[in-house]
Amino acid sequence: LDLGSGWTLRASILPGRVEPHSNDSRLEIMVDADICTFPLEIRPHTRGERFQPLGMQGTMKISDLLINNHLPRRMRARLPVISSADRLIWVSGVRMAEAAKITDNSKRVLVLQFKKS
Repeated sequence: LDLGSGWTLRASILPGRVEPHSNDSRLEIMVDADICTFPLEIRPHTRGERFQPLGMQGTMKISDLLINNHLPRRMRARLPVISSADRLIWVSGVRMAEAAKITDNSKRVLVLQFKKS
């Protein structure tokens, strides 16, 4: 999917259980495809929107997450989030949601990757 400004989003589903790998890239995530409702939505985050980042017990405002990760103000408004139905699964380039993580019960894996061409 061409997002403009030279950025694309690539999505692929891998059958079977795949161990998430750590490639230290904030531009690629692997999530449980079975919790997703397709099509996914790419959109800006909304004021006051909250989600539960991977590894955290509670929720936090997306705006706080972006500030805590030292993203410049001009980037915060343009950074897309990826959602599935009413469930946020990724603040792109920053953090995926706890609910989307791969578990022992995962049967398919969705790989999402942002690329600059």
